[in-house]
Amino acid sequence: MSPADRPGAADAERVVRMLQADPWMRFTEIGRRVLRMLGGLPQDPGSWVCMVDALPSHCAPAIVELARRHSQNWAAFAQAVSQREELRRSHEPRVV
Repeated sequence: MSPADRPGAADAERVVRMLQADPWMRFTEIGRRVLRMLGGLPQDPGSWVCMVDALPSHCAPAIVELARRHSQNWAAFAQAVSQREELRRSHEPRVV
């Protein structure tokens, strides 16, 4: 995916729907697992307002810690996918 094709907040749901329509994503165990992971993420930060306001204070520290860990894990996942794609591109035959 080129930088111009990367999803912004406004079109993240469209990109998830596009991935959900992809046969490899739908019909392989890994694809379904990734779709479940992506589907569990809030697409619109505005939808968090009611959740944030409703959380009891005694749960906040644990939720903050878990959210930060998930953020770090997603960043590592994105980096691994990006590196794999760069490696694949570097091994593709070049057309002259």
